[in-house]
Amino acid sequence: MSSLIGNVIGSIIQSLTVVLCAKSILLYNNRKKMLTINDLLFLIFLFVPISLIYSSNYNVISPILFFTVIIFCLFFIYKISFLTSFLFSGIFMIILVLSDLIVSIIFVGFLSIQTIRTENFYIILTNLLVGLIEVGIFYINGFKNKIVDIILETAKHKSLELITFIILLIFALSIGIYILFENYYLNRTFIIGILGIVIFLILSIIFLKEKYDKNLLTIKYDQLFEYVQTFEEWMDNENVNIHESKNQLAALRAIIKNNKEAIQYIDNIIKDEIDLESKNIQKLRNIPKGGLKGLLYYKIIFSEKNNIVLYIDISNKVGDKLAKLNIEENKMLCRLVGIFFDNAIEAAKESEKRMISCEIYRNDKDIIITISNTYAGKLELNKVSEKGYSTKGKNRGNGLYLANKIAKKSDIFFLENRIINDFYIQKIIIKKI
Repeated sequence: MSSLIGNVIGSIIQSLTVVLCAKSILLYNNRKKMLTINDLLFLIFLFVPISLIYSSNYNVISPILFFTVIIFCLFFIYKISFLTSFLFSGIFMIILVLSDLIVSIIFVGFLSIQTIRTENFYIILTNLLVGLIEVGIFYINGFKNKIVDIILETAKHKSLELITFIILLIFALSIGIYILFENYYLNRTFIIGILGIVIFLILSIIFLKEKYDKNLLTIKYDQLFEYVQTFEEWMDNENVNIHESKNQLAALRAIIKNNKEAIQYIDNIIKDEIDLESKNIQKLRNIPKGGLKGLLYYKIIFSEKNNIVLYIDISNKVGDKLAKLNIEENKMLCRLVGIFFDNAIEAAKESEKRMISCEIYRNDKDIIITISNTYAGKLELNKVSEKGYSTKGKNRGNGLYLANKIAKKSDIFFLENRIINDFYIQKIIIKKI
């Protein structure tokens, strides 16, 4: 009974901590207001179960119930999507564990766990310190912005693998904290337990970061896929318009006989249009609509604007095979070609010759797409597909890593790479469409 006041105040502090962190990360519309009706409802619906599950002894179930309550309060009271609520709650619990560990390390030398969990003063003090540390972390601008990006971008990909991982992570942390506080003494076992939980958290964060980077690249190329499909429609319409305007200008030129300036002006326009038609763009006619044509068109223009010498060769025998790809296969193909072309452009820009070659042809029943480029410096062929590897420095080499992850999940796409005569060659083999 003596700890009842402490338990009530501790539960209020925990509930308020969740509200403040949620307002910082998720609740953009009302984060500048002190408290809204929804905030008060959130506090009440959090406080009741938290006060009921609060115990003088640590147990495995309480953190899991706390995690679950946060999810459903965010979902039902603030009308935030379930996956977004789930991701925020998972991150909140990870930071809560870290904050709890920091406070535990502070007090372990001179207070017993029984004192911390049963005496009002220490119940309030420890909950207040944990809450302040957690709110402080969530309100750090750089961290806050990163968490917002991670939650919003990850929520776009309903990954069962990620959901399962976070659930298992919460279970594992709950068990780890329970074991740690069953041995709450400043000794070797406690120190090893702290180090074990910290290492486990670091590895978990690395995994989550990898998933986020992969999702970010996937979203980028999915958005590009949607864009280039519109681009394809524009290309076809523009080609028709070019032919019509060129014919009209040619007819007008035949009518004008004595005005040399007008004739020269018309000739320049026709010449520009003929140049537009005669470049690599026209070689895309052998590719059916589906996204790849628009993507290559976009990459051709981008390469030429960067003064890269580009060679395109597309067999007239690939159209019927590529047309058999479904929407998801087209998306995967565009991701792969987009990654390879982006890498080729980046590498070619740094090289002396600044050259890229793209070939698409048939080999028996298979379609082969090769993208070759010149490059500067030394390229380690056995490392190019490793996460983070790049000749241009840190955090620049995730594209090829993602490409290999995509190909491994596919039954028809296979990747190869090699170096021949100062050219790095990336090959996509589409098996037996």
